[in-house]
Amino acid sequence: MLWSPSNLVLSLLVLLLIFHPSLGAQTLRPTPRVPVDLQIQLFAAEPDIVDPVALCFDESGKMYVVEMRDYALGIGPNRAPGGTIRVLEDRDGDGHADHSTVFAEGLSFPTSVTPWNGGVFVAAPPEIVYLKDTDGDGRADVRQVIYTGFKRGVTDSNLNGLRWGLDNRIHGLNGGNDGRIESAANPGVVIPLNGRDFSFDPVSADFRTTFQSSGGFGLVFDEWGRSFVTYNVNHMQQRVTAVPPLSKYPGAPSKGLTVSISDHEEMSRIYPISRPETRVNHPEQSGYFSSAGGMGWIGLPEWPADYTSSILVCDVVGNLVHRDIIRNDAVQSVASRSPREMSSEFITCEDPAFRPTGVEVGPDDALYLIDMQRDVIEHPDYIPEKTKAKLDLRAGSQRGRIYRISPKATHARGWFPPKTPAEWVANLGDPNPWRRGTAQRIIVGRQLRTLQGALQKMALGGRPLARLSALWTLEGLGLSTDRPILSALGAPEAGLRENAIQLAGLRLRSPPTLASHPSPKSSTNTALPGSSLIHALIALTNDASPRVRFTLAVNSSVLPHTEQLSVLLALLKRSAADKWIRWACLQYWPDAPTALLRSCEEQRLADFEGLRAELIEWVIAAGWENSKDAEFWSAWLRKQPRFALLEILTALGQGLRSSQSSREWPDRDAWLDRLFTSGDQSLRRTVWKVNHQLRRADGPEQLSAWKEASDQVKDTALPQSSRTVAATLVALGPPAEAAAILMPLLGEPNGEQWQTQILTALREIPRGPWVSGWVTAWPTLMPAHRPIVVNALLSEPHGREALVAALESGTIQVGELNLDLEQRRTLLHEATREIRQRASKFISDEEYANRKMAVDTLLAALPDEGVPTRGAPIFQRLCTPCHALNGQGHHVGPDLASVAHRSVEDILSNIVDPNMAINPAYITYRIETSDGESDLGLIGAQTGDNVTLIQPQEIRTTIARKKIKSIKATGQSLMPEGLETGLAPQDLRDLIAYIQSVH
Repeated sequence: MLWSPSNLVLSLLVLLLIFHPSLGAQTLRPTPRVPVDLQIQLFAAEPDIVDPVALCFDESGKMYVVEMRDYALGIGPNRAPGGTIRVLEDRDGDGHADHSTVFAEGLSFPTSVTPWNGGVFVAAPPEIVYLKDTDGDGRADVRQVIYTGFKRGVTDSNLNGLRWGLDNRIHGLNGGNDGRIESAANPGVVIPLNGRDFSFDPVSADFRTTFQSSGGFGLVFDEWGRSFVTYNVNHMQQRVTAVPPLSKYPGAPSKGLTVSISDHEEMSRIYPISRPETRVNHPEQSGYFSSAGGMGWIGLPEWPADYTSSILVCDVVGNLVHRDIIRNDAVQSVASRSPREMSSEFITCEDPAFRPTGVEVGPDDALYLIDMQRDVIEHPDYIPEKTKAKLDLRAGSQRGRIYRISPKATHARGWFPPKTPAEWVANLGDPNPWRRGTAQRIIVGRQLRTLQGALQKMALGGRPLARLSALWTLEGLGLSTDRPILSALGAPEAGLRENAIQLAGLRLRSPPTLASHPSPKSSTNTALPGSSLIHALIALTNDASPRVRFTLAVNSSVLPHTEQLSVLLALLKRSAADKWIRWACLQYWPDAPTALLRSCEEQRLADFEGLRAELIEWVIAAGWENSKDAEFWSAWLRKQPRFALLEILTALGQGLRSSQSSREWPDRDAWLDRLFTSGDQSLRRTVWKVNHQLRRADGPEQLSAWKEASDQVKDTALPQSSRTVAATLVALGPPAEAAAILMPLLGEPNGEQWQTQILTALREIPRGPWVSGWVTAWPTLMPAHRPIVVNALLSEPHGREALVAALESGTIQVGELNLDLEQRRTLLHEATREIRQRASKFISDEEYANRKMAVDTLLAALPDEGVPTRGAPIFQRLCTPCHALNGQGHHVGPDLASVAHRSVEDILSNIVDPNMAINPAYITYRIETSDGESDLGLIGAQTGDNVTLIQPQEIRTTIARKKIKSIKATGQSLMPEGLETGLAPQDLRDLIAYIQSVH
């Protein structure tokens, strides 16, 4: 063969690929896509980096990367820990790592890393360890266990998220596995996590629990120190406030303090561009957030468009990074999609092994995207056993990527570590959050107290974020004084005022102990600050910002008692409609709740919507400190207007549930009995429930009411509303008898609302043998109610027995249940041995347990690729009678655009075996009428007078309820079996390609 120039070039490229594996890998794998005004370049790849899951930069600009090489179950047959910390450097400044060093090895499933004092802290459950290179060889020769006791479990539920905070502490996430934490500095002192996240002072080793844990992987702070986390399907959550100290009222009502803030649903729709794959545990989650984990914060004001103040959330299954813009107009922030990305994602990739696990801001104003690069990312615990046996769980374990993302229109700023303390101070005012945070960490870590003058000057007159950094740096040095904090309390920026309240709180509390920063703090904070801070805090009671008012309430305990009472009452008066400020005022009220009720009564706040109910819950949970409190409470109850009694009793019952004990007050029983005999049915029901919570035995009045309600609920001549109220009373009677009365009512053809009301009543009855009656009612259940009943049956031994018996008798078809992996495992692993054996004949650990042989045969015969244009006419011929796509067809079954993100296997299975797992919304129902006719279709619109059936070609048949004799599910999909008959495998593949081509 002649060596032409083109052949020579090709040969050289081949040789390059052979001798430079990272280059070869880079060429063979697609690069992630970013918005058009950004650019992306490969910063590092294997063999320089493998299995990266987290990174940080130290003050010199070196990148420390966590390599979770032991994901998911350890390395080798003995499952040995094999995590690594690697240092990457870009020494020539070209945007690519050109030097890679193994810093530490043998770490246990490491999840995160953060720099400190020339080394790094690493989360390696069950420990947090400190690593440092003291001899300059690039490898850690110091390895200290700082904390231990974190539980180790499924990898994305381990501790993670180590990150330096504004408050000069390192914060971390519990991850969901909890633990009992012991410090090497304080052996024998154990701190239980109890579902909370944590922080620690790297100087004193002081360890504290902080926020209510989301159980997820990933933590970010915005520029004002507000924190955000994620968890699998619930992609965007805010940690609104730390869990308060133990209340002096143990039964005080609890509140979720880490909350979802997405305005586009919790399990939000996502838009991957990678080839869809079958979800092995929850196929229905495909195309929605199911594995949110790993976050990033874009706090770079020089970036174009609307990128600044955005939070990034990775989804490793969707092969993408999602972006939300954060609005902070209220106590609880709101996360919204950018208008530029309403049906697309910030970063996407066609590579199915693109597994983004985090995004970090670098010293150079760029973002660094971490890609673990695993073929199988689902943890083995969530993979069915038969599927797991076919997979190489460690495929891709020798790959890894880190990408650098930056605006096209700007040039990278070089990072030259400051050589003088003054240069570090200047960096406190830098727009880049990494530079600000690093400067603060260095000044505090090195205790550069000679900088006090420069820091105070910046705190008094710098740019807002520079002032913020300077204020917290002064606090970290033990050099806080009133003047800069007072100035910040009057600043125009709400975020600065919010932080100044926290700093004022630290000043007004007792002087720090010597354990914190021994000599510095003991010498400067021995005297309590003057009253100027107190007056300034009180002045913020009417602040325009809800977040400032909320922070004031949370920190109100630093005020003198009288002033605290005054401030909290004023905040309630101004903000009683704000659920967060209302909660904070109640939580931090220093006296008995009855005293607050007295004060609210005097201020005419006690009947404010929402506040009254919460006050009652707190009063009942706390009880009374003396007889005068009980007498006031009794008198207050007696004079409440009739329209408020239902709300009062409901809140009283909630308070009793929280306190888990009865509460006595004068004339209690007489007051309740009077309300029961004189009230309407709704009021009687609520009084009756309160009686049960007070452990009061049913008396003649209740027994008579129950008999009366039992007759009424069966009387079809009564209005449906009267029968519904009667049903709620029946549910409060003897469980078996109540169930026997209510269960048959589910079969009445009175509509979905009627069935909802009867189900609600039934769910009030304590569980027992009666739950087997759900099976008898199964054919009459409306689509929306079937998942509820399935969960009820699976949650109780009698229900599991009844469910398996129904499968054996054919009363219920397995496809009707539409069980996910966890539900199947309830029957296969958690039930009795007999139930497990019987259930295994119908279901297995596979995601599609009842799939017909035809599916597997066709799947093996399908070509790898299809042609959408050839699939379009097949769709028109076979699918348009019931499905719509691209503006063609009918809306009977689901619009197929909603399943375009599903895998080839999923779509084929639904075509060939439509009854394998039927969404309850598409179960076919048969309606029989009193004149002997019957109709078949999907349940459409329902009113009190009519039911509409939807049939192919979108034909709608409306039937008057008065003519309906019965409504029963057939247990089958409206889509017929055998639809694929006459289609060659290529035809089917073309049809699937056409469906998948629509996004």
